[in-house]
Order: sequence, then structure tokens, then C-alpha cells
Amino acid sequence: MRKTSCALAVVLCWAAVSSAGEIKGEVKAVSPDDSTITVAVGGKEMTYFVAVIADINVGEAKELKDIKPGTKVVLTTMAGNVNGKDQTVVRAIMSAK
Repeated sequence: MRKTSCALAVVLCWAAVSSAGEIKGEVKAVSPDDSTITVAVGGKEMTYFVAVIADINVGEAKELKDIKPGTKVVLTTMAGNVNGKDQTVVRAIMSAK
């Protein structure tokens, strides 16, 4: 039983890591009240939920509310569940180089 639990934990951790991705784009809007950020990528605007524990390091901005539209960012994402819906969740926001 113990070996099975450990193996399952390893598989679940691997699945979480393998579903992570990066999105590079320009910030169009930020909604701290809804915990969302909208970015333009390749001419298309996409809105993503930002995790409460997301690591934010965009210039001097360390909180979602401080990120300004027009800023170029890199979002690190993972698969998540928000209000019972599977969707892409942002776990980190960094300045784009």
C-alpha cells in the first residue's frame, strides 16, 4: 500500500510539472478583484486566472494590482481547476526580456 501511494504521488507530481507552460505577451488588462490577467499573444487576447500564491516579479510590481497594461510579460502556467472548471492557471508572472 505504501509503495502504491508513493508511486501515485510521483505520477501526480510529474503530471502537474508536465502540464506547465509559458506564455509570452503584452498585458492588456489586470483585474485584481477577479484574480485575472488579460494578455495579447499573436494578435489574440486571452484572459487567465492568477493563483493566489503566484510569484509576481514584473519590474517593481510584486502584486497583480501593480502590473500596468502595455507591459511585456512571461506567464508560467499550469493546469488547474477554478470554480469546478478545468482551465489554465498562472503560477508566475515575470518581466519579458
